[in-house]
Amino acid sequence: MLRDFARGDEAQRRQLRLALQKLEASDDQDAALHFLIGAASFQLEEYERACEHLAAACESASAQPSWHALRERAEHNRVNEVQRRRAPLEPFRAETLRSPAVLALREPEGVRLPAPAGPRERAVDGFRTATGAVLGPVVRALTSLVGKLGAERSWRTKEKLSTELMGEEGESPVDFVRVVFADLLLSSLRTRMNAETLQDPYPGDLAAQAPVGQRRPEWTKFFPTADGSWRTDDPNMGRAGTRFPRQGRSEAGEVVRNRALDSSLPSPRRVSRELLQPRGERSEAPFLNLLAVAWIQFQVHGWFEHRQLPPQDGMLRIPLEEDDPIRLSTGQTHLEFRKTQPDVLQDRGPEYFQNEVTHWWDASQLYGSDQATEDRVRTGPDGALLPGGKLYMTPEGRLPIDAALGVEDTGFNRNWWVGLSFFHELFAREHNWICDALRAEHPDYSSDHLFKLARLEVAAKMARIHTVEWTPAVLPNRVLSAGLHANWSGFLSAKLQPVEKRRPARWWAPKDSSLGGLIGGYTNTYGKPRMFSENFSEVYRLHAAVPDTLRVRSPAGETGEQVPLERTREAAAPRLLGKLGLESLGLTLGHQHMPALVGNNYPRFMASTSTDELAQTDLGAADILRARERGVPSYNQFRAQLGRPRCRDYHDITEDPEKAARLEAVYGKDGIERVDLQVGMLFEDGRQRPFQGFDNTRFAVFLQEASRRLEADPFFTEKWNDPRVYTPSMRERIGDTTLKDLLLRHVPALATSGLMGVDNAFEPWGTTVETHPEEHPLSATEEWYASRSAR
Repeated sequence: MLRDFARGDEAQRRQLRLALQKLEASDDQDAALHFLIGAASFQLEEYERACEHLAAACESASAQPSWHALRERAEHNRVNEVQRRRAPLEPFRAETLRSPAVLALREPEGVRLPAPAGPRERAVDGFRTATGAVLGPVVRALTSLVGKLGAERSWRTKEKLSTELMGEEGESPVDFVRVVFADLLLSSLRTRMNAETLQDPYPGDLAAQAPVGQRRPEWTKFFPTADGSWRTDDPNMGRAGTRFPRQGRSEAGEVVRNRALDSSLPSPRRVSRELLQPRGERSEAPFLNLLAVAWIQFQVHGWFEHRQLPPQDGMLRIPLEEDDPIRLSTGQTHLEFRKTQPDVLQDRGPEYFQNEVTHWWDASQLYGSDQATEDRVRTGPDGALLPGGKLYMTPEGRLPIDAALGVEDTGFNRNWWVGLSFFHELFAREHNWICDALRAEHPDYSSDHLFKLARLEVAAKMARIHTVEWTPAVLPNRVLSAGLHANWSGFLSAKLQPVEKRRPARWWAPKDSSLGGLIGGYTNTYGKPRMFSENFSEVYRLHAAVPDTLRVRSPAGETGEQVPLERTREAAAPRLLGKLGLESLGLTLGHQHMPALVGNNYPRFMASTSTDELAQTDLGAADILRARERGVPSYNQFRAQLGRPRCRDYHDITEDPEKAARLEAVYGKDGIERVDLQVGMLFEDGRQRPFQGFDNTRFAVFLQEASRRLEADPFFTEKWNDPRVYTPSMRERIGDTTLKDLLLRHVPALATSGLMGVDNAFEPWGTTVETHPEEHPLSATEEWYASRSAR
């Protein structure tokens, strides 16, 4: 084995040379030899052998701390089996994207569409349209008037109002007006951003340069497709494999470029070690639990994913400093990262990359982003599609295990940990529950018809939970709460109805996005294709919210062992879920606080961890590197492109002198323009962070996308009120389902748990607004607290 290792790549030979030097200088050559073999095995991803020899080495009195650290990592990797290889992904091909989109699809069989809307429905819709025609211009005029403040002044006014109104109980008439004014400010800023920052990644062409004149299959007007195509009349808009557009106001002379190896910037590894890794105890967000971070990872896997090139196509190499712990323990002089696969249609303009999953909110993480995957998750052991539209689950009610990877076989199963196992299994059960409900109402519907309807309902429930539960929980602010409820059900409903009764598409709701909500309103893409941007993918890098350990809680309420998060990853995840069950895992995630999204708060294990084909990597350094590689601008430039004021110095980012000094030490005295996006966002505090959960720069992208991903999707707008798409019972179930409802439906034992004391399941369980108001800031406001008290 050592001979093979000596013939390996340069990194492996460096490891061997260092280990041999230690062996020669060691007083205990048996221990040193065991370390040599263990370290060599670790680099080769042979973790069973590594554990055996590192354990023997660590029994020696001469064992060094780095030996024990490497042994612990080898044990983690042995448990999570991170070295498992997935089958090579089918490459994107230019001819596939340019060919008629229908060729990649399977037409659903046995579909029976109900009759179009009747006279009553048309009359109601006409009334809604008429009221929108009267009231809509009034609201738009007010929004335009408020927008005359200008972008920078609007942002500063909004920050001031949001901070002043945060956490206040009650709502005086004056406060009501201030909240309305603040929400009009948000609306005006969103309008400005839609007018100034959206870019077309395929200028002059249909998306992905699709051939013109294609005839749209009739069934795609009523059901989502497997790969996201034909969501609109532009066949490839939002389809898997299409580009991430750029976002922001373009400045004269600006060039989008790959800065991954720019020597004028501090090393991504140095940035990670000094500005991302914690110093002392990690900070927590007192008002959020771990369901919040598991949820956003679950959603992100259905929104975007960059595909990486295989190692044989070249690696990005980042030098390690002399005192780097990885270099000291292994002899490596560089960290290596796989390159991002560029767009296969790249032929002009700035460099683009492709989204591996669909750009739509269509639950593709559960169902996949291609026809083969959508069919596979519905296929039973006999090789046939399951009846009734259901997803395949084992007789024990579990998702099947992917034999190659050891994790759940579902629509998207990379970057895995047990929090994702939890939500995938929960929503697979919900899908099958919906199928039973639909089949009872429509026994004549085919399996494909029931599946497509259930997929629509699951995706809409995800969108609603994210819009009116997750986001207000992360941004617990009265201004944001009102705005987000208005996004879903309209401002009138948000102010005149209690939380549990808010619905879009009521007969009195004007068909206007501000008054009547985005759901059931007009589809609006603002003249640009609807796709998630590179900027959006960067602001949702939320690794700082991941814990280092899980504090396991039993159904009896007792806190048991602490499981390192590395032992909940990859193949270890379904085994841990099987051991704990949904009840115990739900209690664990629901009670434990989420780490805060601030600087120097990344999980410690991420600074030196292992992934598929990379025995040594730093995920914090990867976060910095990816933004540079993909041409996402630096922090200050990013702000300017979104219409936010530039920071003049580090003290504009943070009001803490010590944090400002740390930034200066890494980027230099005059380095404000070199600050990486991720670092700047995490270090924002004070007035730059009026919403508590995350920073204002991140919020700027969120403000635009939180509305746009609903408003540009016909299945959330014009098709919402069509009974051929959403039956009345589907709309009612969507409106009635919160995450708490969903948990209680599929894990009924939680009815006697701390979940029952909270309104929002993303807030810490086991406490109440009366005992711990700091953990339930939403419930401490009048509209939430009064609603809960009345139930």
